[in-house]
Amino acid sequence: MYEFAKNHPETSWVVKPHPHLLHSAVENGVFPSIEAFQKYLDAWNNLPNAQIATGGYYQEIFATSDGMIQDSISFIAEYQYVNKPMIFLTREGEKFHNLGEKILKASYLVDGRNFQGIANLIQEIIIKGNDPKVDARKKVFDEQLNYLKYNGMTASEFIFKNISEELGIKHGD
Repeated sequence: MYEFAKNHPETSWVVKPHPHLLHSAVENGVFPSIEAFQKYLDAWNNLPNAQIATGGYYQEIFATSDGMIQDSISFIAEYQYVNKPMIFLTREGEKFHNLGEKILKASYLVDGRNFQGIANLIQEIIIKGNDPKVDARKKVFDEQLNYLKYNGMTASEFIFKNISEELGIKHGD
């Protein structure tokens, strides 16, 4: 991914490493040391078209992105709220519940070790904007995640209302 970003200065990148990636990457031999991993992150930050994001908030990154490339289930549902293409890097042994399966059917999948396949999807889907799964993505969102449509309020408002009611506090007080 770094080489792709380096060779495509017309693109912008935000790299948000999982909080456990550092230790996992070193423990599994992807990087020989913490210092080597940090050097890798520094290389990303030194690109004129990239930055490393380590904070907990990601809403602005999602809102301003053109697409997401990931290999973790952490954000697959959350990213649906911005209705932008997601390239999911697959690997053996992954299992998803029903909602995850539906979201992935409306996403672009490629083996995480297939660098040329990843590059091709980035070029076609994100850079060129050819997104044939946009309608499928909208349908999954509308049927599975559109809390406002089904509850008349956002998910956080719905949760707050239920907690308030359990505590005997009238909603809106």
